Amino acid sequence: MNPLALQIALGIIFLIGSIMIIAAIFNWKLFFENKKTNFLTERMGQNKARLLYGCIGLLVILMGIYAIYNGFLEDENLGEKIGW
Repeated sequence: MNPLALQIALGIIFLIGSIMIIAAIFNWKLFFENKKTNFLTERMGQNKARLLYGCIGLLVILMGIYAIYNGFLEDENLGEKIGW
């Protein structure tokens, strides 16, 4: 897999994590009143669901940082290692 594709994939990872954190901070109705996330909001409550999604967004960003610092962008055999 070429480095450009990996950079794009990591960019998408950062974007997804950032959107999750921003949605949690600003309490986006579109994000928390969705059918797929509504069960979590109903069971945990709005504030706890926001906290959970913010933490998940942070974890997604940290996984991207971990991938960058462990040399995934520079590894030529990464595709073989992860099964692509």
